[in-house]
Amino acid sequence: MKKDEKQKIRPPRLAEYFLNIFSKPGESFGSKGDFEEMFYDKIRQKGIFKARLWYWSQIFKSAPNFLETTHIGVISCSETT
Repeated sequence: MKKDEKQKIRPPRLAEYFLNIFSKPGESFGSKGDFEEMFYDKIRQKGIFKARLWYWSQIFKSAPNFLETTHIGVISCSETT
């Protein structure tokens, strides 16, 4: 995929927002970069619609792990005890 095409087609913005929230401080760039790279591979393989579905599915699958290992999980656990 050409650089110009990447600038026009982006992963779902709301999903990226959740990824930024769920990521550990300082690690969001790495996670986001990995997800983006795979997203563009999916576009080439299966098209934009399926690539976006894939991106969202990865966010939902990763959310419990992200919540468990980030400050959000720590806050919610400490509030329940």
